[in-house]
Amino acid sequence: MDFELSREQIIDMLPAYALGALEPEEMLAVDKYLEQHRDLLPQLHLAEEAAAQLAYAAPTTPLPADAKSRLMSRVEADLRVVSSPAVAAETVNAGWLDKIVAWFSPLNGWTAVAGAAVAILLLVLATSGQTRSRLDQLTAEVTTLRTQVDELQTTNNQLQQTNQVLEQQLQTDQARLTFIANTNPQRTFQVPATGNSPTENANGVLYVGNNDDALLLLQGLEPLPEDQTYQLWVAPDGNTTPTSVGLIDLQPDNADWFLVSLPLSSQDVQVVGLSIEPEGGSPGPGPSGPVVLHTP
Repeated sequence: MDFELSREQIIDMLPAYALGALEPEEMLAVDKYLEQHRDLLPQLHLAEEAAAQLAYAAPTTPLPADAKSRLMSRVEADLRVVSSPAVAAETVNAGWLDKIVAWFSPLNGWTAVAGAAVAILLLVLATSGQTRSRLDQLTAEVTTLRTQVDELQTTNNQLQQTNQVLEQQLQTDQARLTFIANTNPQRTFQVPATGNSPTENANGVLYVGNNDDALLLLQGLEPLPEDQTYQLWVAPDGNTTPTSVGLIDLQPDNADWFLVSLPLSSQDVQVVGLSIEPEGGSPGPGPSGPVVLHTP
């Protein structure tokens, strides 16, 4: 007979299944269900272990002399009753615990076995609670691990960003060093501080390339207020009004390296100066503010 069993019914039937006390149809139904739901195997193993202990739980009292004949009479009576279709259907739907009690109750001196079967049911119920508690604990541990993984991922992303910044800075420094290494020594201008410089040890170096580009290195200068700026100047000689190269935005967190484009041919540059100007630069053709760095 084919019939469907719920998960709760299967769990309730596991102890009797472990004892082999189910009807054939029920045994087959439990077998099929366990094949599809292997997560119940741990509970089945517990029931099997408890069933194995029944041999030790039963008393060693010898069977009564008429036990065999009484048992065979009971079996023959059961076979006659089961032959009735109505009774057979009722037997299939009966609880497994009632079947165990009905099977063992005729054996005088062996009623402890039925009690042990009841103990198996209680053990399974208790184990179900322990399993749920363990599942809750594992769920909490998984949540903690996921949080730790998220934190590690965030740290890894931050490290990758920092690494990218360092790589870009390294590439920039390498490009500057290459520029300096390829500069003709005759095209390098030392630009020391003047009496107008706010810092006595301030100085600069202008590395002039071969394509009218230049690299300015500043040292010892402090950033200016927002309404002021540094401006770089070059001239072919000291008697000529200098020409602006551009504004130098010196910031506290910036490197003191500036790549600029010369307004004159690199061969014509003879004088280099740096002045302090209003925001936006000098309003005139030459420096309007104090010159803080100037070639000798």
